Amino acid sequence: MYHSHPWILPRATVTTRPCFSPALAADSESAFASFGGLDLEPADVFRYMFMFASYVQGVALILVSDAVAERQSKATAQGAQAQAGSQSPLYEPGAYPRLARARHAGAHPWDLDALFASGLAGVLDGILADIARRHTGT
Repeated sequence: MYHSHPWILPRATVTTRPCFSPALAADSESAFASFGGLDLEPADVFRYMFMFASYVQGVALILVSDAVAERQSKATAQGAQAQAGSQSPLYEPGAYPRLARARHAGAHPWDLDALFASGLAGVLDGILADIARRHTGT
């Protein structure tokens, strides 16, 4: 959704001061219904939905921010300088070896879709493990 409609992100971001609308309420109701039949306390369902939405929206913020930065860099001469700055000696293996290895392993350019899918699997696995632990009492 955020790929196709990045403008919606600021309007739908999880916040302690939500902006309610019929569309957002219906979306939330549908999301909470996905936990139906699991015999969970409402507070746990809320916590899981908060965890899920926070992860998804966090990655979406990166996606949208990168898209905006790319548009701006194409529109200005400074963009070429900023792009050249990403090849900074700071990222050479000798300066910060762990950072350089991590950046290299993460690939350039980053595949945000693959990183998102991998991270989402971890979030969902964590929710599943927590639900299983609560049901077994361990």
